Amino acid sequence: EAATTRPGLDDVPGRFEPISLAEMDGVALLDRRDTKYVVALAEALAVLADAHEAYRVLEIDGRRIHRYRTVYFDTPDLALFRAHHRDEPGRFKVLCREYVDSELTLLEVKLRDKRGRTVKRRLPTRHLVEAIGKHERPFLEKLGALPEAGLSPRLRNEFERVTLVNKTREERLTIDFGLTFAGAGETVALPGLVVIEGKEPGGVRESGFARALRQRHIRPRRFSKYCVGVALTGSDVKHN
Repeated sequence: EAATTRPGLDDVPGRFEPISLAEMDGVALLDRRDTKYVVALAEALAVLADAHEAYRVLEIDGRRIHRYRTVYFDTPDLALFRAHHRDEPGRFKVLCREYVDSELTLLEVKLRDKRGRTVKRRLPTRHLVEAIGKHERPFLEKLGALPEAGLSPRLRNEFERVTLVNKTREERLTIDFGLTFAGAGETVALPGLVVIEGKEPGGVRESGFARALRQRHIRPRRFSKYCVGVALTGSDVKHN
């Protein structure tokens, strides 16, 4: 399991009012603008301490910290990674994600359009997909997300997440921690790193949470779990 105790962070979700998975369906935000922040654990705790009045926390079967497992796919020459590295418009990622505590597994395509918005498309699967088969192929072909060179697993990733939903506006926040990556025969863990992502139709920077981050001189920055994981587990891959 990826789940391990994180000093201080285990207590944070208990301060929030809960929201169920069914209630959260209305804030799925599959077409959205994302804003990411990469912070140390102490910074994340300080900002979250002041957020409990404005947000509710996702609770599933009594759990408020949830586990995720992901398999990322790419071509043999890492065409999808290189497209992200070059910041190409119209790029996409293909991954299969297991929502462990929800007992749900989805094949996902994340498309970045020319406006900088993230559009996510999903296909339910019975298990964590390790190879593109006849069930997945039509879904990917319809989205133009199956390169001629084919797709195979390139990176495995595990992390834990706390999901917050704004009480008064269409906004979600995800707080990811305990990140580990496995690929190319290497395994790398980032135990002191927390990735906070705001998801809103019009951009999260005007939310109270974003303002609190700015007051602490924490600015948005680009962070792709896939690209970071490939860079950390593939010494021969070009990256910055």
